[in-house]
Amino acid sequence: MKRSTDPYAVAADMLRHTPQSRPVPGRETEMVPNNAGGYVFPIPPLQFLHRFLVLGTSSGTYYVSRHEHTDEALQSLNALFNSDLGEDAVAMIMRVSVEGRAPKRIPTLFALACAYCSPRLPVRQAAAAALFPTVRTQSDLMTFLSYVTKMRGWGRLLRDSVGNWYLNRSVPQLAYQVTKYRNRSGWTTADVLRCAKPVPKSKEQSQVLRWAVGKLPEPDVSIEPIIQAVENIVFSHATFLDPWKMPTTLNLIKEHRLTREMLPSEWLAHPVIWNALLPHMPLTAMIRNLGKMTSIGLLDNAPGNGAVEMVIGALHNKAYLHRSRIHPFNVLVAMSIYEQGHGDKGNLTWRPVTKIVDALDSAFYDTFANVEPIDAQVMIALDVSASMTWQGLCGAESMTPRRASTALALVLQSSAPQNIVTAFANGPAGAMPYVSISPRQRLTDAIQAVEKTSSQYPFCGTDCALPMQYALANRIELDAFVILTDNETWAGDIHPTQALANYRVAMNRPNAKLIVIAMTSTGFTIADPKDKRTLDVVGFDTSVPTVLENFLRE
Repeated sequence: MKRSTDPYAVAADMLRHTPQSRPVPGRETEMVPNNAGGYVFPIPPLQFLHRFLVLGTSSGTYYVSRHEHTDEALQSLNALFNSDLGEDAVAMIMRVSVEGRAPKRIPTLFALACAYCSPRLPVRQAAAAALFPTVRTQSDLMTFLSYVTKMRGWGRLLRDSVGNWYLNRSVPQLAYQVTKYRNRSGWTTADVLRCAKPVPKSKEQSQVLRWAVGKLPEPDVSIEPIIQAVENIVFSHATFLDPWKMPTTLNLIKEHRLTREMLPSEWLAHPVIWNALLPHMPLTAMIRNLGKMTSIGLLDNAPGNGAVEMVIGALHNKAYLHRSRIHPFNVLVAMSIYEQGHGDKGNLTWRPVTKIVDALDSAFYDTFANVEPIDAQVMIALDVSASMTWQGLCGAESMTPRRASTALALVLQSSAPQNIVTAFANGPAGAMPYVSISPRQRLTDAIQAVEKTSSQYPFCGTDCALPMQYALANRIELDAFVILTDNETWAGDIHPTQALANYRVAMNRPNAKLIVIAMTSTGFTIADPKDKRTLDVVGFDTSVPTVLENFLRE
């Protein structure tokens, strides 16, 4: 429809059709420009923290570099921990970590370090209390210390909480940590213990900590078996290839459930070592090393390969997947890298085992919480604009926000069987293409289908109002719009909130909902915070299917 040239008519029409380059009339103080210049809503501080914990800022975005993105996040985090919401923020950090809802640990550790630097004592005390449940491994602890010691010095609160991190563990757990993670992020176990100065609660604890700093064992106190096994491994290092020593070495690995970090690095070129490690290898380590185990010949396509069957059995075991708290995003990245036959870095190559690729594909869906199918008409709209192709999500170079959103759309399709999937960027509202993808497809096939569709929009801007406009133009009756986007919308001549309001009125569906799934950690959203029928969630939080189900069921 041709727009009027009458300035009064134009001003009146702006209430319902405002270009995204300008704020909605009457809501100028509630909207802010995003990184692309379009006007959107800022998200509340705790919601920003949630996005940061799950998605991080290490990859930057299309419009800002990773350094700018992280600097902005640091300012927001410091303001949050300095406010009355500081204790709530620490509780969120601990909850996301304990529930395994984020694919990477780095943002969680960085945020906790910021909390330790708050000028508010209750926030620092809350952070100290959260250290033990939040920081799972000594590797995490060393990474945390690499951040916090750049921001502040070693005070009593930090010393005590780090010391208790060691002392509150059982002796076998403590021995496992100090033998597996001996140095990370510029720190060694000895460095940490000398700074924290923990006072052992028992002679057994003292024995473990003495070994960790290189001191001689105390007389008449037994040494933990895993430490003795590591010592025997080191002693037999030079004679590893001796046929007489090999059975003893392999028995030590199996009996004491040693990990690859406890072994000399040159041993990891031998299939026999990986075969001894595999039965008790943690699931996250297993999927991370599939390429390595395939490249050295332990895993192959030959029928009856016992190691392959072991890997497949672990990936098909739903209870084991959930008990291991492995994140679906990490499974997705592992599958993407393994299937391509080479890593994103280095020169390692391999021939993928088809059965393992299939098992990874299945495991991706199984790592999400199971939900009952939703009886609702849903449009799943994928933002395929240029800004969704920028770098890798969560620091994974092979996984752009566009590719990741496609995988997440397949999970949502399982939750809402009555769905249509569309793609959008910028252009006429009536020209949005349907995307033929289904959970019955291989993930990589679905990603290729979306990439093919997105090729129609090279270097296009973003108009997040298009899904609602398209549904109205084609008279599609929907209960909800689910939009997967980076919220960098700017190119439309109407705001998404206005397009949603127009759809509700014209289609007589006043309860039509909008769910915005953020695929990058920016501080913006297209969802109107005053509209109770809109919801903001964070892409690749493991709770997404459950949250959507509850919201749609009201």
